[in-house]
Amino acid sequence: MDFNIMYIPGTDPQLPELREIVVSRGLAGLAHLKGDGVTDNTPVFDSSPYFFNSVPLQKIPRFLMRQGHGANLRALMFVLAFMISAVILTCVTILLPARRWARAAGAKPPRGAVVYFIAIGLGFMLVEMGMMQQLSIFLGHPIYSLVVVLTGLILFTGFGSFVSDRLKSSSSLVARTPAIITAVVVVLYSLAVIPVIHRFIAGVMWQRALISLLLVAPCGCFMGFCFPLGLRWMGVLRQEKNLPWMWALNGAASTLGSFVAILVSMSTSITACVVLGASLYLLAALFLPQRAEKSAEESMPPRSVPVTSA
Repeated sequence: MDFNIMYIPGTDPQLPELREIVVSRGLAGLAHLKGDGVTDNTPVFDSSPYFFNSVPLQKIPRFLMRQGHGANLRALMFVLAFMISAVILTCVTILLPARRWARAAGAKPPRGAVVYFIAIGLGFMLVEMGMMQQLSIFLGHPIYSLVVVLTGLILFTGFGSFVSDRLKSSSSLVARTPAIITAVVVVLYSLAVIPVIHRFIAGVMWQRALISLLLVAPCGCFMGFCFPLGLRWMGVLRQEKNLPWMWALNGAASTLGSFVAILVSMSTSITACVVLGASLYLLAALFLPQRAEKSAEESMPPRSVPVTSA
């Protein structure tokens, strides 16, 4: 088939990258392969299965100066170009109109609420994308991951949102508790998913699909609590006029979160992406405001009002 023979056992490889691989012994030696200082020749694992990407993001400038082209660079440039396009479209269609509305309505949301809704939007996408990428290996094909994981996660998130109506947003502790639990559950998922994949990889399709649903169900349920409880807590704080602004920030963060998840996963690992999503939920819980920030009118001292009698 006119293949070029790169290496035959017993001969000296011509490429320095292959020479480093041949002389390495065990995974410990292979894990330190860094190629020519620009490419990354370390082996792939279930937590980082991107065998097609050998150019780390931080090495792109050096790669451009040395080679300037290649399939790896084109793939990365496509991802970055789509991300930049998404940033521009998100600003034009979501953030700028929402900001214009907020100025016209005189609505200035509490800073903690801004952090909360951005964090849960970004955190949800990091966890979702991490689950889809990791469980696609377990299910055998990305389309199965799209059908099983995405559908299951949205279903259980909706269930969590439905059940959240039973909780009374009587205090900030009640409002922030689901985000804290979500962070813990997502971390537990990240610790369990690889051993579970290795244990049940030989199962038939319906068994692997069921196990995937069982893995994502707890995370989806608790993630579903966070957004509606946050909105109801804003109502308790008498911030109803800022609810459209919160929706816009959460939607913008969710839109950009998918690109952030891909870049984080490719630069580090899928596990790091999921754990970062859990950290964002914890951040959201810490920044959820305990009380409303006083507006300019509320902070002014009361004025005496003349009283007249008929």
